Amino acid sequence: MATYKYLLNMENHGPINRLVKELSTKIQENEAILANISRSIDTKITLPQLPGENNKEKHQEQADSNKSDSLRALIDEKYLSKMDHVEQFEEVQNTRLRQLLIDNKALAELHKARCEQNKQFYRSYQGYEKLIQIVILPQLTKLVCDYNIEKITDLRQKRLQEKLALDEALWEKYVQYVANLDKIYHIVSETVEALQSVLDEPQVQRLEQQLLIVERLALVAKNGHTQLKRPQILSG
Repeated sequence: MATYKYLLNMENHGPINRLVKELSTKIQENEAILANISRSIDTKITLPQLPGENNKEKHQEQADSNKSDSLRALIDEKYLSKMDHVEQFEEVQNTRLRQLLIDNKALAELHKARCEQNKQFYRSYQGYEKLIQIVILPQLTKLVCDYNIEKITDLRQKRLQEKLALDEALWEKYVQYVANLDKIYHIVSETVEALQSVLDEPQVQRLEQQLLIVERLALVAKNGHTQLKRPQILSG
């Protein structure tokens, strides 16, 4: 049973293992993205120009806008497009600081949403794992055991029929052998009786010894033939 369970584990956990790997990869990707975004915001990001800034700030932003800020575009397009926290930080006068606070707030909510999503994925995995261990594996083990028992029974019955067929053929050969041996004995006996009148005594004695050997063989074969029972072929 342990062997069957091991095989079932190896054969049927493939989809679940793949799902777990996908979930783990997704979680790691999310965590890496959030960490990269947070690190870039803190150290490298160039915040976009907001309406209301003075000319000096605009001039500085225009000089900085010549630098490629792919991370800024990624944040705006994929993560912050549906998150607006401008009103929450209206009292902050420094536009850079205000943008940083908005981004941090949005990313915190994004991180919270992803964590909740990961928890749901993990609960789904636990549910599937419990279903496999409690319901699917026992039923699958029983089906495999029943199938193997049925195959073994059929194979045993087939081999038995083949063995009985061979026994039947061997029995027929044995019966024929006994009949031939008995026939040889009678032929030799009649030959010895016919030759006693024409052969000298030593030759007759040799024939009698040979006849005695054949007689003993025939006797042993007959005794075995009467004691043995003919094998019966079982009907399928």
